[in-house]
Amino acid sequence: MAVVAERLVVLADTVRVIYHRSRLQDTTAGHGRMLAAGITPQEARQMIGDLGNRVHITAINSPGLVTLGGDTAPLELIGARLEREGRFMRWLKVNYAFHTHQMDPLREELLDSLASIQPQAGHIPFLSTVTGGLFPGEQLDATYWWNNVRRPVLFEPAIKKSIQSGATVFLEVGAHPAMQSSLNECLAAQHTEGRVLHSLARKTDESLNLMSNLERFHTWSLHIESPARNRLPRAHFLAPKGPDSIAQGK
Repeated sequence: MAVVAERLVVLADTVRVIYHRSRLQDTTAGHGRMLAAGITPQEARQMIGDLGNRVHITAINSPGLVTLGGDTAPLELIGARLEREGRFMRWLKVNYAFHTHQMDPLREELLDSLASIQPQAGHIPFLSTVTGGLFPGEQLDATYWWNNVRRPVLFEPAIKKSIQSGATVFLEVGAHPAMQSSLNECLAAQHTEGRVLHSLARKTDESLNLMSNLERFHTWSLHIESPARNRLPRAHFLAPKGPDSIAQGK
């Protein structure tokens, strides 16, 4: 999680957040669904209409891609409409409705479970997908994480803020890229040329992925702290062998 990398929340507290959020979320399984839809947030609100107490926008991923979630029956009606209209629609492989009213019964237990968290201020600006803007690290308390569960993911507003602040290179950290197209769409919407990378991908060499990213960062003249990429207990790291040394078996 970004909050660990930025040292806003210690690792033990981060594990606590992940565990209790997942544990409580699992208790709602079987009561809802989620789907990705190639429509704008405004179009999504129009489609939801009078179903607003049962279906919600759960994420704004890019200007033209949202995620919807809620009770199964009304959400399937919206899914069927999207298919009839030839709009992009894909059901997520989950059987719960995260970021919807179905999370409300979890509130008190989640707040109690995370009451001991002690967040702290960081040295790097933290862009929150809960608020869609900058957020103080010292306020990443139990209430923040409840809002993280209940409110929609404001990915597009947060990325827009980042681009407007000058960011043009994005590295998606995860087991497999899921937000690459959304990031590219966000860049295009801001008329900004940028680069989008991913840390890992299924059925690929993990070390090769990571080192390739470092190579690209270097060629793009991005600063990388040596201690962060090399954990050897010395002031320098070993240079890669040249082709002549490899040919001679050195």
